Amino acid sequence: MVVQQKFIMILHRFMSELEYERLMKGETLHNHTVHRYNGNDSNSIGFCFFSEDPEMAVHWLTGCCNTDVLVTFDVPDDYMRQRSAFYRNPDIPIPKDLKSENRIQRLDYCCESYSRQVCKPLSCTRKYRLEGLERLVAACVCSSY
Repeated sequence: MVVQQKFIMILHRFMSELEYERLMKGETLHNHTVHRYNGNDSNSIGFCFFSEDPEMAVHWLTGCCNTDVLVTFDVPDDYMRQRSAFYRNPDIPIPKDLKSENRIQRLDYCCESYSRQVCKPLSCTRKYRLEGLERLVAACVCSSY
């Protein structure tokens, strides 16, 4: 008998308090958003995760997603689809437009549903949560707040 071993990926996801609460209650979360249809330069569908160091990733993801909670997951490597998207280049002051020279391309890992039974939470932090005026500005430019 041959046993096939599943490999594990460590991925991160920024999310709202509401998504985190639902995840911790044991719900299976669903998202079928085709991000390119929302004007984003991305071929991702559904929930997006990333593998980069969160200390770096927060600089290009702030304004694109809600950063209330960062959860690090242990994910079966065959569960996610690898995609790519363009984000604001954090090395350039906020530009008036997002022309290609002002953007960076990053890999995303996406899925249309997940639960803590499949994507096992390893840790979480709220250290990237925006407060006060920063939160108000983010809410004006990011629909996920």
